[in-house]
Amino acid sequence: MRRTSSALTAAAIAVAGTMTAVGMTQPAAAQSTSSAEINGKLVLLLDASGSMKETATGGTTKIEAAKSALTDVVKRLPDDAQVGVRVFGATVENRGDKGACNDTQNVVPVGPLDRDGIVGAVRSYKPYGETPIGNALKGAAKDLGPTGKRTIVLLSDGEPTCDPDPCKVARDLRAGGIDLTVNVVGLNVSGKARSALQCIADAGGGTYYGVDEPDELASSLVSVSVRSLRAFRLTGTPVVGGTTTAAPLDIEPGRYTDTTEGPSTSRYYVVTKPKDSDVVVSAVARPPYDFKTYNKLEVELLTRDGRRCGFDQDIRMNVLQDASILTTGALFSGRSTGASKEPCLAATTLLARVALQAPGGTAFELLVSTRPPIEGVTSLPEAVTNDQQRAARDAPFPDPGPPTPVVGGAAFTDAPTVEPGTYSDTLRPGEQLIYKIPVGWGQRARARATLESDVQGAAELSQPGISAEMTMISPTLHSLGRTGANGGNFWSGERPVTLTAEGVEVRARNIESHSSAITSHSAAGDSYIVLSMGGTLGGDGMNFAAPVTLTIAVDGQENGEPRFAGKSAGPESGTSEETKEKTKQTSAAAEDSGGSVPWLPIGLGVLVVALVAGAFALGRRRPGAAG
Repeated sequence: MRRTSSALTAAAIAVAGTMTAVGMTQPAAAQSTSSAEINGKLVLLLDASGSMKETATGGTTKIEAAKSALTDVVKRLPDDAQVGVRVFGATVENRGDKGACNDTQNVVPVGPLDRDGIVGAVRSYKPYGETPIGNALKGAAKDLGPTGKRTIVLLSDGEPTCDPDPCKVARDLRAGGIDLTVNVVGLNVSGKARSALQCIADAGGGTYYGVDEPDELASSLVSVSVRSLRAFRLTGTPVVGGTTTAAPLDIEPGRYTDTTEGPSTSRYYVVTKPKDSDVVVSAVARPPYDFKTYNKLEVELLTRDGRRCGFDQDIRMNVLQDASILTTGALFSGRSTGASKEPCLAATTLLARVALQAPGGTAFELLVSTRPPIEGVTSLPEAVTNDQQRAARDAPFPDPGPPTPVVGGAAFTDAPTVEPGTYSDTLRPGEQLIYKIPVGWGQRARARATLESDVQGAAELSQPGISAEMTMISPTLHSLGRTGANGGNFWSGERPVTLTAEGVEVRARNIESHSSAITSHSAAGDSYIVLSMGGTLGGDGMNFAAPVTLTIAVDGQENGEPRFAGKSAGPESGTSEETKEKTKQTSAAAEDSGGSVPWLPIGLGVLVVALVAGAFALGRRRPGAAG
């Protein structure tokens, strides 16, 4: 089997900063939170058997490699994580000694993240006794409690030496209806030991990663840790919108969460429109997957007598067999075309209608903002034309530099900022990873993702493989869909597959265009890319992670910044200066380095987080698949 570490080099490098600008609606942590899913709990299960004294590839001992990796994990875990630590083989030296096969201890109870406590436990972690993995798994399951999403990350270098059979223990835990996943990292293992550890991961509905190099271990564990503790979430003040046009809910610019009453229903809100100002209303949702249906998210702006002032929608046909993320952003401006302009201009309030084709109770996020008129707008660059946009497509990317490990976000709230350069990550079945690209006035975002070949993936998948796609989302959260020459394809693991996504140059006068893709780029801010992999079909297995090489380009130097006659209101207000500075830095970095980002060294801990991040993604293997 190919070294799985090549598929695991990822880092929890989520660059802080909110790159918003006037007119941009960006999901970010604010106010109260309504989650589509609840973050899970994690137990790090650590092998303290005597074999961890042995020297790993590269000269360091296995125990020192593990300590370095785990220390890095602790630094990178989310602040709201629920994490515990359990060890096994730490106190009884020989199998014949009393208690050797029950030698497992909870050294850090599962609870709010205690970085000091975990670091202290890791530092005192010493190789000593046997390998009672079965009883250690039972103990870890008890540590996690009976409810919620729970993940065990097992780090071991050897074959189990005690009953009960840990593979059977993992299978029994899953069969008991427990929402529990077991991911396994095997350090320098082969033969029977590797087979035993892989069986535990398979039976535990998780993923097995075999690694040889200390740096590779760090990358895998970092990614897995981060992803297992994050979930798609919606952020905002909970509200309940009206169910008819006669009884809408009055809302001010801000960020909200609401739920749908069910398919073919709508929620209604009233938004005050300052004189001559633009109104932007965006929505985000991730409805549950239903293979029999499609999902659709609509946002419509209306006058109180029913004249349409703005409309946007996102439709997913569920071809990826997953719970697809939907984003949409409707806007009205006096400079818009194709709307009932005079009635909309005269209106002092607008009615916002949100419709989500999904089961009743499905949550969505609502973002409302206004932006003032622009002074001297005719002196600014004219709107991008369709011909100009077509001519700009498929421009070459800069030569890639060394890839910087990154861990894609599970939601917009934790999407890492990716500036021009090359990155590495992994993508698993059913995952949708989100990345944030700051884009200034006069600039255009582009992305290229290559799913590299992978022996394990090829062994798990039948032809034509598994579906994968990359989509671009504008600063107003309008989904551009598959915008590149190859936004979607099938990946079988046998050869690389490249996906592309392209934005539009940001110009204030883009709002005058007839194209929704162009009008959605009428304000600087953050664009997003969503990299998705579908579910497997038939008897195909899921025990793999596709290595991803991600290249980001931001074309153009900043120019054409408008002068607004006032201040914006809404989620983006008050941050335009920060955005300006960040996008200037992005432009300078792209110019100075030819589009590449300087290499950031990866420690062992980066691999640790990589492994924990995939805790919920993978599970079964196809019978007879190579292992």
